[in-house]
Amino acid sequence: MAYKVIWSENASNDLKNIVDYLSETWSYKIANEFVVECMIKIELISVSPFLGALSEKRSFVRRILITKHNYLYYKLLENNLFLLNFVDTRQDPAKNPFN
Repeated sequence: MAYKVIWSENASNDLKNIVDYLSETWSYKIANEFVVECMIKIELISVSPFLGALSEKRSFVRRILITKHNYLYYKLLENNLFLLNFVDTRQDPAKNPFN
């Protein structure tokens, strides 16, 4: 059974900002590849949500690596998979509300 995927406003905004950055700085092709990789990982965790590692700060939050520079944080509630936000792996770890 696949969980219903629900995007938070933060996750939607984060994805938009990442895609805008990739399009402007690298290319539309790179941005598109990132979106495809996100959708593949989201589909994967919607079917197997316990693949993601548990957050160090919040036990109900999990994360999955999208690319070497981006994690997706999510949580499960009943039959729903809530996408919380994307976090750049290069940022100061103290700024990450989940780890």
